[in-house]
Amino acid sequence: RHGDVTTMTLDSFERSPVRYARIGGWMYLAIIALGLFGEAWVRGSLVVGGDPAATAANIQGAASLWRLGVAGDLLMHVLDVPLIVILYLLLRPVSPGLALLSAVFNVVQTAVLAANKLTLLAPVFLLEGSAHALPAEVAQGLAHVAIKAWLRLRHRPGVLRPRPPGARLPDHAMPIPAA
Repeated sequence: RHGDVTTMTLDSFERSPVRYARIGGWMYLAIIALGLFGEAWVRGSLVVGGDPAATAANIQGAASLWRLGVAGDLLMHVLDVPLIVILYLLLRPVSPGLALLSAVFNVVQTAVLAANKLTLLAPVFLLEGSAHALPAEVAQGLAHVAIKAWLRLRHRPGVLRPRPPGARLPDHAMPIPAA
């Protein structure tokens, strides 16, 4: 149909794919900046490895910063959606099947990562005031467990991401030969 909004959008895309590629590039830069902010600035400055009490105190003292970090992470995943569409449109002329497969995998990845990021809200809810009947040590421990679970799923090779070929297993996972 001529004059349809979809037709006009696709026509403008086909006339100027470079414009959309640039928009996608700017989205990637925003995603990188938001990811660095959440990972390096927020969690890097508030999470104290192996010390749940210090981590809990840091999060309680900077709950707004922690929430801002989670919000930035979620915004990063919101920006993934139009980026996926742009990449699909850019790659479709090369290989429609692979472009579609890539888009589907990216949508699934974005959904899983966004759901995983929501676990980072648990420490704030657990540590907020006296709205619950948990002792402080238990709340700190549960908050620490939520952060550790997120870290393990996010950063541990072999759990959600395959181990690179030839990579060694950790020493504690290696079988000990009988003497």
